[in-house]
Order: sequence, then C-alpha cells, then structure tokens
Amino acid sequence: YPYRLLEYISCPPPVLYMYGSYDILNHATFAIANSNKSPEPALNAGDAACLKSLNAGETLITGHNRPEYQRPALVAKREGGRTCYILDRGILEAFGGDLTRGLFPAARIWSPDFDPVCDLAISMFAPKDHSIANYNQKRDELIFALADTIFTGHVTPGGQMEKRVSESKAKGKRLERLLFECS
Repeated sequence: YPYRLLEYISCPPPVLYMYGSYDILNHATFAIANSNKSPEPALNAGDAACLKSLNAGETLITGHNRPEYQRPALVAKREGGRTCYILDRGILEAFGGDLTRGLFPAARIWSPDFDPVCDLAISMFAPKDHSIANYNQKRDELIFALADTIFTGHVTPGGQMEKRVSESKAKGKRLERLLFECS
C-alpha cells in the first residue's frame, strides 16, 4: 500500500487494485494540475514541466480520459518515462476486459500495449466497475496524494482542481506554479 496515501488522506481507500510495476512509486513523483478546458498555453507549460521532471528521473502520476491528464501521459510515452495512471473505474473496465491491450486506446496517446514493466495502473474500484458520479473526484484525490510535487497551471477558481491544490498546500505538498500567457 503506497505510504503517501496513508500520510495524505485522512480516510484512505481500504483496498487498491494495481496492475503493473509498483516499484515505480519508489521514485520521486509529480502531477500536473490543470482544470478542464485549460487553454493551450497552460497545457504547453504542463508539457514542459513534465519533460523536465521525467528527465530528472521522476514518475508521472496522472489520470485519464481528459486532455489535461492525457497531455502529460503523451509526453511520458514519447520520452519512455514511468507513468502511474489513477483510474476512475475498475482496471478490467479500463482495459476493456483484456490486460494485454492498450489502456484507453480510443484516446490514441498510449502505445498499443500497456507496459507493466514501466507503467502502473491503480484503481480503488472493483475491477469491473464502471465510472460513476464522484469517482473522478476520488481519482483526483489519489493523484494529489501520490504526487510529491504538483505543478499548477490553469486552475479554475472555485472548482475541484482548486480545492485539491488548496488541500495540498495546507498539507505541505510541494507546489510549483506553471508560468504561461494567454492571449
């Protein structure tokens, strides 16, 4: 069980389902925090921070199925970096019932096969569970708990991402602001 969850979440999930290399969590970790519908300059700044962290040997902690999480995953795939995907559904559901196929192939950012040697998928939901309301918020809580450093980009005031960033700051997480300009 990842020690970071025990340190960060007051009521951590009682069980986690994992597929891949648990060992990747033994490295420094980071996440990119951008709200839904972030502007392209914010996404680009996240790409640059991701590349820098990957080159420093850190592990990306990210979600799935939204561009703000897919972009860093794409950078990690291109660079051969380690990635931990936190799912808002069960692992078997995410892989379409076949762990030999790609994770979310419709997103077209992952290689044809999930690489369990350098990637890890984590879910707090039963293997065949579909995503339902509020699962994405639980996913985001795990992402922030597992990340040592959080790069904050475009964070919508009053939104869920701002709530997670504020919680992280209050708990002493390392936050780094991404600099970008929007026209």
